[in-house]
Amino acid sequence: MHMHNAPLDEQSHFRSLFRMFVTPANKVKFYTRNQSLIVDDIVAFDAKAASLSCVELLVASFISSYLLAIKKEAKKAHLSLGEMEVRLTCTMKNPLALLGVIGYEGEAKITALEGKLYIYSEEDEEKVRTLCQQALPKSLIYSLLAPQIHIHLEPEIFRL
Repeated sequence: MHMHNAPLDEQSHFRSLFRMFVTPANKVKFYTRNQSLIVDDIVAFDAKAASLSCVELLVASFISSYLLAIKKEAKKAHLSLGEMEVRLTCTMKNPLALLGVIGYEGEAKITALEGKLYIYSEEDEEKVRTLCQQALPKSLIYSLLAPQIHIHLEPEIFRL
């Protein structure tokens, strides 16, 4: 009997199936494993928009992925972290092209995600900063975005 150490396909690859459709109201309904979301537009310029935009979902995915990576790395390093909060600015080039405004042609593009990461912890500040840097490349969404967009999150650590 020949044994080999190659990982099983299920161990080295993960595939997810998603379903989306356009509603009669021209919104996109997105189905996940156990819920659905409505996406109204690519970007929401109206602060009172009821549904999420594509940009808001992208930013939420990025920040969630990063915060969860920090929590996992902290657990591995036996570091205790309290609450975390991120305040982020998403900068977009040529946003009016998305609205079809005359005179604004070409592509709209997200050029930067910048902000502050507030962390409450009893741990040494430098250890927490190092942890944040180590967690960044372990964030799946960061790895996808970083080659295309300037990303900077400055950690600010508060002692509990």
